[in-house]
Amino acid sequence: NNNDVKEFLNLRKNKESLFINHKFNKLNKKIINECKNRGIELEAWTLNSKKEYMRLDDYISGVTCNYYLG
Repeated sequence: NNNDVKEFLNLRKNKESLFINHKFNKLNKKIINECKNRGIELEAWTLNSKKEYMRLDDYISGVTCNYYLG
């Protein structure tokens, strides 16, 4: 939500290296675009298949998985 984004940006003012690790099945274009527009790195969790991985937006820079998706 918007308060989470504001709190996150306040932490970044201290030059902290932070990213948002968001639940994969709750990600949507609004969240992704908000992160893109504000320069916030975005990762997703928990992916359970290569099919889910292939559906990710290119902006997402990392993932958490239960096992190797190779």
